[in-house]
Amino acid sequence: MVFVSETEERYRTVDENSDFTPIGELLGGMDLFQLELVLHEHLNLAHRRKWEFPPILLFKLLIVKIFRQLSYRRLVSSLTTDDCEFLGINEIEPGIFSIPSSSTLHDFATNRLGPDGLKAIMHSNGVQICQSIRNGTGMIDSSPIEASSYDKNARFNSHYNCKMYKMHIFHLDDIPLFHLFSEGNEHDAPYAIPLAEKVRYMFPSLKKIQLDAGYDSFLIHASFWKIFKVKPLIEQRENKKINFEGTDERIDHWVNKLWKKGGNIRDSIDKKLEFLYRNS
Repeated sequence: MVFVSETEERYRTVDENSDFTPIGELLGGMDLFQLELVLHEHLNLAHRRKWEFPPILLFKLLIVKIFRQLSYRRLVSSLTTDDCEFLGINEIEPGIFSIPSSSTLHDFATNRLGPDGLKAIMHSNGVQICQSIRNGTGMIDSSPIEASSYDKNARFNSHYNCKMYKMHIFHLDDIPLFHLFSEGNEHDAPYAIPLAEKVRYMFPSLKKIQLDAGYDSFLIHASFWKIFKVKPLIEQRENKKINFEGTDERIDHWVNKLWKKGGNIRDSIDKKLEFLYRNS
């Protein structure tokens, strides 16, 4: 238990006259019912001892910690009366709240929730986003992440003129759904299909998908069409080549060669292309 009134002025991070909403107030006004269900499923609460603090409260505190960039210990001592009230922390007596200790938060983050729990939560968030955005625009691109000059693992990228890593991101409109992390000199194209495979199980409703010329390949075109049933809009490379196997005559030739596997030249062009993709 912590008496918060002595510390709240010392750690107040948001000006009272600011237009920004404090993170505690923001979390207090959100509907986190679906997130709480995911937490209960991941933590298998029905078969564990009673929790001293609700998992949803511990998770909210982790968000506050990350947002304020504090250690576990400083987070606990930084919470104000307003924070405690917005986050739903139990008030034992006036001004005295039952705040989890720093060791409790650390144990929840590293041992109980862990990376698998975070992945389950982020997947659930992605599904909810896809349910709320219909006929959206998908986009894949990479973003450089500049590394410290002392980072022995980061590689120098001559284009950005710094040591860096890369974040490969799938966006739905302006919201990032999923990302993959890579070394800074990795090509973007190999990450396109793995990103699509992750996002497909969030069931997005897409009207189009946009990618730059770094993703211009037959395999990416075909895979995205097969996964999302949407023709990807991929910028063409300057050194692009026309593949003459893409004519109606050659498509029928290859479909007919695979007649034993079910190829039928009388099918629609979409069915023939899907057939060739499945049997390539």
